[in-house]
Amino acid sequence: MQLTHRYFRLLVVFFGIFFVEFTSAADISVMHAYARATPPGVKTGAAYMQLRNHTGSEITFVSVQSKQVPTVEFHHHRNVNGTMHMEKVDKILVPANGEFRFEPGQYHIMLMGLTAPLVVGDKIGLQLKRANGETVDVVVPIKAVGHEMIDHKAHGAG
Repeated sequence: MQLTHRYFRLLVVFFGIFFVEFTSAADISVMHAYARATPPGVKTGAAYMQLRNHTGSEITFVSVQSKQVPTVEFHHHRNVNGTMHMEKVDKILVPANGEFRFEPGQYHIMLMGLTAPLVVGDKIGLQLKRANGETVDVVVPIKAVGHEMIDHKAHGAG
């Protein structure tokens, strides 16, 4: 009987640890991630995704990196006197119980120093680093250039 009780306690501890890790990892979700395919010889690309914060507190991301891409940065397009400029962004803020979108023509993840084209069907790994030091790993599929993050027609916008 005591042996059974010992196994039961071990199971409780194991599942307790699993649940704690699961809930801490589930405070942010990543949806609709993709990077645009690039032609041969092009050294830059872009990745897009939607981040959803499931907590009552703002989540700050301070960097992004990849083992497959030499330089990865958060970027934003902005209009300066009628001319669009792209600039590096030092942090991304995902509002409490809200979302943040990386999308074409807006905020995006810049992939620089590509040593090979991004080919439709391939995937790259990105690691988003939070201000608290935690990381979120994202597998990003490569899609054709005309791919949209969300089908707006399905949401009544078209």
